[in-house]
This record gives sequence, structure tokens and C-alpha cells, in this order.
Amino acid sequence: MKEFAGKRVLVTGAAKGIGRGIARSFAEAGAELLLHYRSDPAEAEELRAELSEYASGVHLFRCDLGTEEGIDALFAEAEQLFGGLDAAVNNAGWDPGFVALDTIDYALYRKLTDMNIKGTLFCCLNEIRLMRKSGRGGSIINIGSVQMETTVPGRTLYAMSKGAIHSLTGELALEGGPEGIRVNCIAPGYIAVKRMCSAP
Repeated sequence: MKEFAGKRVLVTGAAKGIGRGIARSFAEAGAELLLHYRSDPAEAEELRAELSEYASGVHLFRCDLGTEEGIDALFAEAEQLFGGLDAAVNNAGWDPGFVALDTIDYALYRKLTDMNIKGTLFCCLNEIRLMRKSGRGGSIINIGSVQMETTVPGRTLYAMSKGAIHSLTGELALEGGPEGIRVNCIAPGYIAVKRMCSAP
């Protein structure tokens, strides 16, 4: 039997890059997947077709996790589909690239923190709620960045948001641990996903 057979798994930001690789790994391990994406339905459908060969089920859901309506809709779908949840990876986020200090304004701050901080926080809280409902613990993985500790010029907002995710993860691990809910943060460095590579 595959390692994740019978397990219900949510991956946010699953259609591209790191999220796509994570979704593929869970599918190959036999999980039933709810894959969140935001922008490209054709890309998401292509992924579903690819993973359906391995996974016990692949469900897609499109929304903007920088909004309260998007978060609520995603977890209403998860609850309707699965009832509970066994694992989740919070990969969805926004990287604005280089941002000079004198171009940071309130609108940019809100856009980035709504997605990276508020979005991750309320995804985690909903995931914990669904894991508690299942009553058999679970695992949450948040995708941070090495830039939460070591950064470069032009990355103030992005590094700040990833630092917040790191702190959030520790607090939730402390609170979820007694119920068998593990919460961890992975801090990737540079990964040659499509958006980071120039066209040939």
C-alpha cells in the first residue's frame, strides 16, 4: 500500500513551481488531493490529468487566498469534500521581486501581507480546525524562505512576510502538538522553477 493511501491532503499554490512538485509527490504516495490555484485553469487541469494516474483523487479549487472570501470558500470546499484533513502544505504566496525602499507604500504592503501573512495564518487555523474534527492529528507544512533570516537589498517586505510565517509556525506547533498536529516550516533557497528562469 502507498504511504499516503487514504490520506486527505490540501496543497495551496499547487499549479506552479514548488507547489506543483509537492502535489506530484503526494500523488505518487497515493493521497487524495485538493489542489488550490489562483490564475491558470488550463495549467491546473493539465496537472490534474497528470496526477490522476497516481493519486486516489484529485480535486481543483480556484480562489485568491489574499482575500477572506477566498479563504472561506476553499475551506468550505475542503470540508464538503473530505470532512476533515490529514495534511496540508501552505505554499501559496506572492513574491514581488525587487522593491526599492522608496517605492513601498500602503497598498503594496497590504497586498503582500494579505497574501503571505494573513493568507497563511487563516489557512493554518482552518487546517487545524479540520484536523481536530478528524480527531487523528495531522501535519501542516508552511513554505518560508531563507530570506526570513538572510536577505538582499530590495527584499524588505518579502523577507518580513517570511519571517512572520516562521514565527507563526513555532506558535502553532506549540499549540497543536498536544493534539498530534505537527506544524513545520521549510525555508527553501533558490530553486530553478519556471518563473525564476529566463526563457532560452
